[in-house]
Amino acid sequence: MCLLLGLVLLWALAMADECGDGRYPVSKVDSVLRGLAEKVVPLATGTDLRRCVTLLPAGTGTESLTEGLRRQFNETRRNWAHSHDHRVSTKDPCYVMTLRDPSKRFESGWRHPTRAPTTRRKMQGDDANAFVDRFRRGKSKGGLLRRWYLDNVRYREHRGHGWFRFWTAQTDYLSGLTADQQIAFVCLENFAHDWANLIGNSGENGGEKNGSARAPLVVIPHSHARRASTHDANRSTLSADNAAFVRNCLYPWDTRLHDRICKGGGFRGEETTTTS
Repeated sequence: MCLLLGLVLLWALAMADECGDGRYPVSKVDSVLRGLAEKVVPLATGTDLRRCVTLLPAGTGTESLTEGLRRQFNETRRNWAHSHDHRVSTKDPCYVMTLRDPSKRFESGWRHPTRAPTTRRKMQGDDANAFVDRFRRGKSKGGLLRRWYLDNVRYREHRGHGWFRFWTAQTDYLSGLTADQQIAFVCLENFAHDWANLIGNSGENGGEKNGSARAPLVVIPHSHARRASTHDANRSTLSADNAAFVRNCLYPWDTRLHDRICKGGGFRGEETTTTS
């Protein structure tokens, strides 16, 4: 017990040093999101994915999942529409959600407004590290970024710049989930593996189902890989310190969720993978 308390204290001290003067994580956000990742109930084997709603945090492989479901089942469904505004509802029995390392997602969000260069020059700096540095300083433009962060880290229906969709915590998409509702995750880092598990556990590929042949597994490359050549000039990446700041200070809840679900192979229906 003493050893455990000592490790917790060391972790807290490291976080305090890493997150600077205590502005992050923001306590009023942390108190809401901290426990959400513990509530997930895995999707049962054999679940009909047509009944499930997709939860699609921007920058997590959402286009790939949406296209994959459409092609695998050869149909378009409202509950699978490519919308970042899908939310948990009491009427839906199950969900499929994409996940990504928070720091990589943050980089993706930084690159997104490169389609609007004036916006990038004014607010984002010349690279992703300059952008995160403004968060860490907490002054001038950094203060404005903090206000934007607080306005968007919890979900709201976005009517403005698409950039802010990347700021909503992935964990916040679990808000309202009950013990009666199941969920499967597809991690961007393990997309091909998790996609195959998702379809395989649903019983939709290979062999026979209800007397008819099941569809073969549709192989879906990540959509950003298909367009990589158009983004080569925008591959600014975070330093190790700034990546750690994003993971542990801006999005600690997403980091815990991602580490629990994605490290070691992903979330496999009734089987979960955890890390110690």
